[in-house]
Amino acid sequence: MLLAIDVGNTNTVFGVLGEDGWLGVWRRATDANETEDQLAAWLGSLLALKGLPLEFEGVVCASVVPQMNAALSHLARKWLQVEITLKPLRRFLLFITSSTKCSLFASNVA
Repeated sequence: MLLAIDVGNTNTVFGVLGEDGWLGVWRRATDANETEDQLAAWLGSLLALKGLPLEFEGVVCASVVPQMNAALSHLARKWLQVEITLKPLRRFLLFITSSTKCSLFASNVA
């Protein structure tokens, strides 16, 4: 599974992509003061409700809130045991090229 995160000024969206498509998408208020432990508890609870494990092959993130980047990086390392691909850009498009691969195309265009 792949975890995709879109951090906006108002909301942060977490999406879980599996072999057959999106398994879950959740929105929450962006809070730059949250820790990786708080994010892990929230995400783990929602995954458990869907019967999904807190295990990912990778994490990609686009963020316009630099203050969130450290907590998201720590979340990926500490709780998910993966490195995050973090793109501090204004826009990003996630193209799914097959059921198990994805490519992140980012643009700095406003």
